[in-house]
This record gives sequence, C-alpha cells and structure tokens, in this order.
Amino acid sequence: MRIAKPIILSTFFLSFFILFCSILSASENRIICSGHPDYPPFMWQHENTIVGAGSELIRMVFNELGKDFVIEYSGPWARAQEMAQRNKIDFLVGAYSNAHRRTYMDYLVPYAKDPTSIFVLKKNKFVFNHRDDLIGKKGITMFGDSFGDDLDIFIKEKLKVLRVYDSKSLFKQLSSGRVDYILWGDYPCQINAVMKGFDNQIDKAVPPLVFENMHITVSKKSSHAALLPAMNKIIVQLKNNGSIQKMLDKYMDLYIKSNTDADAIGDVDVFIAKTLSHKRQLVSQISKRSQLKSSIKLLAADQNIFSVLSQRNTLVYTCKNLVPDYNETRWISINDSEGFVFNKKIDKGVIALLRLSYESMMNDGTIKIETKIKK
Repeated sequence: MRIAKPIILSTFFLSFFILFCSILSASENRIICSGHPDYPPFMWQHENTIVGAGSELIRMVFNELGKDFVIEYSGPWARAQEMAQRNKIDFLVGAYSNAHRRTYMDYLVPYAKDPTSIFVLKKNKFVFNHRDDLIGKKGITMFGDSFGDDLDIFIKEKLKVLRVYDSKSLFKQLSSGRVDYILWGDYPCQINAVMKGFDNQIDKAVPPLVFENMHITVSKKSSHAALLPAMNKIIVQLKNNGSIQKMLDKYMDLYIKSNTDADAIGDVDVFIAKTLSHKRQLVSQISKRSQLKSSIKLLAADQNIFSVLSQRNTLVYTCKNLVPDYNETRWISINDSEGFVFNKKIDKGVIALLRLSYESMMNDGTIKIETKIKK
C-alpha cells in the first residue's frame, strides 16, 4: 500500500501536466485579432471586443476555415499596431497599407475602397481644389491613422495636422475654430457627424484627397501567416457576391442606432418561450451585455407571442417555426432555428444594442456559430 501512494501521486501529476500542456497548446493555437477602436463601419470598440464589417468578415473567414479565434479590444489604434508588430496580435481586421506597416505586417487582398476627404465648417469654408490648398492651414486627424505613403509624406513635410485619440475631439476642435479642417475617412467622419449633431454644420470638400484600400493584415511573426492564400480566396468570393458591401451598410446602420442613450429607451421585457427555458442563461447574458434595463421572464402557459408583442420594448426568445405569420414582426436569428421576435414598432436602439451584443459574444467566443459562405 505504501508503494501505491507515490505511484498514484505520480500518475495524478503526469495527468495534470498533460492536461496543462494541452490547454496551453490550445491557447497558443488560438488566433488573436484586433482593430481600430473608432473607425465605423469597418471596426469599433464594443465592450471588450471590436465589432464592425471587418470583424464580421474575418469571423466568417475563420469559421469557414474551422479556426479557433478571438477578436479583442486592445486599446488605442496606435497600440493595436504596436502589438501586431510585437506579435501579440496575429491579425488586424482593417488597415491601410504604408511602407512602415509593411515592414512588420503582410496584407491580404483589399476588401473595400475607403475614400479620405477633408471636412470643414460651412461658415468657415475655404477654396479647395487640390491638397496644396491646405498648406498654411491647420488640420486634425486621429493618432495612428495612415492615408497611404504619398499623402503621409505630404502631411509630414507640408501640412500642420494635430492628432487626437478620439473622434469627439475632432469635432470639438473644429467647432471651436482651433483647426480649419478634419482629415479623416469619409465613412467614419460622416457617421460621427450625424451622431454628434454636426451633419448640418460641416461640408465635405470635393474631390477626396485619396482613395485607399482596406485590408486585413497579419503580423509577419505570426504562426498563422500560412493561412493567407485560403483567406484571400474566401474574401474575393465574399466581395464578388456583394456580401462585404452588405456588411458595410449593416454596420453603418447599427452604429448610428446603437448610440442611443440606454436610459432614454426605458425598460425592456425579454420573454423566453417555455420550451426554451434551458436558454435562460444565454438570453440573460445577451440582455446584460446590451446594457439595457431588461427583465427576463418565462412565457406563461396561458400567454401567447401576440399578447406580449403588443407591449412596447418587448422581445420573445423562441423557435423560428413558432413565430407568428404577421408582417408587423421582425426576427433576429441566434442560430438556424432560434432567435428573438419583436414588434417592428420597438425602439430601434434596443434592436441595435441587442445585435451588437450578440456580435461581440461571437467575437470573443462566448457563442460559437459556424458560418457558411454563400457560393
């Protein structure tokens, strides 16, 4: 018996060591992705992840390839690039190409065109026909943003451009008269102008300063760089069938609607069909992440979906085949057979926050959904 005890202990520690190594190996094989925290509709921070068209694209690609991945928020854009340079991040979900970045990252095929323009206050407009017209004036843009080698060199050598860390500062500095123009991508600038109430106060100068390609990038030091050919093939397919443009349109809409003040929306009731009571924890997590004041309830036996959908800001989590055939309802799919049904009169901010929270849970691995690419 005394001999058996050391053997049992040795077996225990050996088993523990093997388990530890397997967990470590799985962790090392997981692909780490990140992106710009404030560049909608391509990418922006939502909770502890990066959501947007670039994030959904890379998620679809890795799901198709059967790869384990996570999309993390890693701080300001300049820090995310530094982490890719140090191989703390494998992939960035969106970036322009320039000479410095190409020293530490490889680029996949471009997935979208992204014009960059200057934006001015209507009351302070000036003559602009060419980038030389900006010489002597003061501009503002974001830290870490690049606009391609040619324009980057021109800005460095010829222009006075202040850099800030958040989009709110761009409009604050412009409205105060401290700068003459904002230099930024058309998509994020126009979206943020609407969000911050500046869309009627600013004009976009024509023509754009530059058209740049948006790429997914991979660190040259990453052990996953060999995936590029297979990834490129999927991206080309998604671009050709119009899926990427649909993603951009989707996230432009979600970004605007999701920036509703949650307190202004009011209470949200989430009912779970009695047959799906085992999903209560999942529904609770999604509701909690949406930062809404929500209450989770089981659908009573004598209630039906119509009775609860008549209430404002009410959703029902149920099976798709149980959704009423009624054109006043809308559906958010969680998987092939289950999801949320709601009256289309519900506050649009509720739906946007719910959808983004669901996206973030797929990005950080809380929910795993296998995405199939449409041929």
